[in-house]
Amino acid sequence: MQDQVRSAAATDTKADAQGIHEPSQPLHAGRSRKDGSIAFQAAITGAACRLPGARSLDALWNLIASGRDSLSASPPGRYEELRLTPKYIEQIEKFGHDWGGFIENVDAFDPTVFGMNYRDACAADPQQRIMLEVVWEALENACEAPDRLAGTRTGVFVGISGVDYVLFQGAFDPYGHSVNPYSAPGAAHSIAANRISYALDLHGPSFAVDTACSSSFYALHMALRSMQQGECDAAIVCGVNLIMSPYITKAFKTARMISPDGLCKTFDQGANGYVRAEGAVAIYLKPLEAAVADGARVMGVITGSAINHDGKTSGMVAPNGTMQVEVIRAAHAAAGVGSDMIGFVEAHGTGTHLGDSTELAALCKAFPGSREQPLYVGSIKSNVGHLEPVSGLAGLIKTLKCFEHETIPAQAHLKTPMKAAGAEGARVVIPTTSIPWPRSPTPRIAGVSSFGFGGANSHIIVTEPPLLVQVEGGEDRRRHVLKISAKQADRLPLVARNLKDAIEANPGFELPDICHSANIGRADFGERALISAANRGELLEALEAVATRQPAANLALSHAPETGRRIAFMFSGQGSQYAGMARGLMDSEPVFRDTMREADAVLQQAAGFSLLDL
Repeated sequence: MQDQVRSAAATDTKADAQGIHEPSQPLHAGRSRKDGSIAFQAAITGAACRLPGARSLDALWNLIASGRDSLSASPPGRYEELRLTPKYIEQIEKFGHDWGGFIENVDAFDPTVFGMNYRDACAADPQQRIMLEVVWEALENACEAPDRLAGTRTGVFVGISGVDYVLFQGAFDPYGHSVNPYSAPGAAHSIAANRISYALDLHGPSFAVDTACSSSFYALHMALRSMQQGECDAAIVCGVNLIMSPYITKAFKTARMISPDGLCKTFDQGANGYVRAEGAVAIYLKPLEAAVADGARVMGVITGSAINHDGKTSGMVAPNGTMQVEVIRAAHAAAGVGSDMIGFVEAHGTGTHLGDSTELAALCKAFPGSREQPLYVGSIKSNVGHLEPVSGLAGLIKTLKCFEHETIPAQAHLKTPMKAAGAEGARVVIPTTSIPWPRSPTPRIAGVSSFGFGGANSHIIVTEPPLLVQVEGGEDRRRHVLKISAKQADRLPLVARNLKDAIEANPGFELPDICHSANIGRADFGERALISAANRGELLEALEAVATRQPAANLALSHAPETGRRIAFMFSGQGSQYAGMARGLMDSEPVFRDTMREADAVLQQAAGFSLLDL
């Protein structure tokens, strides 16, 4: 279930709709650059994550807000669940177990949901499989049923750099005895993006980007440009990283990049290296005007982005503070904002002393001023580790939750703030306690940085969502219908349990919005449950009945054929029912309303009168 649900009254922005969303303050679309042009603005309408210790956005916020981390030794059985040979596992064990941020069940996958056959699924890099799942969840979070995006000009932009799957394939099968027609697409980074477009039948641009740690933000930058240029109408941006081999970690250890004590102490004087982590994040983007017109829930608005490269430095992986300053200033120019308008920066901040001190000095230069107008700076890496190609998107969804909860959390593992050039008395502050960040007449604006260890830098500007108020109208229903579905019958109780838990955790969810969001925002599978409810209590009781496989008076279970039947309405013309019998459907059902308008236009030409008037 979505962290927030879409209003059932926001399905049509025309005047005679049941209700509309209107901004209670101006949208941010009027912000212009110095040359007078208007900055392109993209609304984030959905997001999902699978991160260490956090399978959802709410779980991630709880982890960050509590100041905890989810770092641990590599989980026992990790290499067995990846089905590696005993000889290969024995070689891995010689390296010992490293600390990191790990996710669970990397081997679990249901290929039938995505139309994959068994051999294709087995050959696919687990990174591809996890990305499919998280993208699906992000679309549902946006109330965009994945199966209804087929044929749309939706682009897919993926940040991915891990090659562990190819490494261990070559290690336990050096002569390629197990190679089959699915092996090449299963290992190719290009297919990580293309497989999403293929599975969902999307027709927009589709490609993968590898700039190391900034990969997902380079992908986001490309997505924004693609939408701005009209190449796609919406965009899916995602990043993924899995640690399936110890070799990369060993290489980074020899370069003294890895923290020996398993802690990521970002911007602390005792910073001694970063902790590798794995996971996936996906977001769904639409142009802001389109998102508002659709009545979509807006989580945040991206108003500008910029990318550049360090050029030649003292070493291939040594950062260049000057170019970090330049990429931040370029993002400000793209968004049409001044540095004094930014209240929070989610920094790259990996926990290496060289990288953090360079970035801190760059921030002080990019954001001049004094402590009288503090700029709070933090990094999610102290909580979940360094997600490498996913790190930019992870910092972005943290920032979205800061907007939602009106709080900037304390930086974890910060004891002695790091010293850096220009930091004394500067505007930049690393928070040691949670800082309130409430809405005000001036929109809250944040910056998020992501820097690749090869020198590829990126920075984006994100603004709080416009505050929307619902304007009620039309006729409400006495009862509402909620539909849930699953691919297999034994999965339906789990779907019901998850939905019930989400509703109970969010008492502000209204019954019409819950039903509307579930009905339009989820894909239709064959095993279904239909619930009729007059209030939340009835809905929760019926969901509990589905979860426990018990009957209920307001519950119907059914199995739908693969190709479902379509529904038609016929009005006999006898007048034997009652006047205005379709008015309730017109007010509450957007598909019915649009179809009636279309039919009315045809009938007016053929018969000379209006069916809607009658």
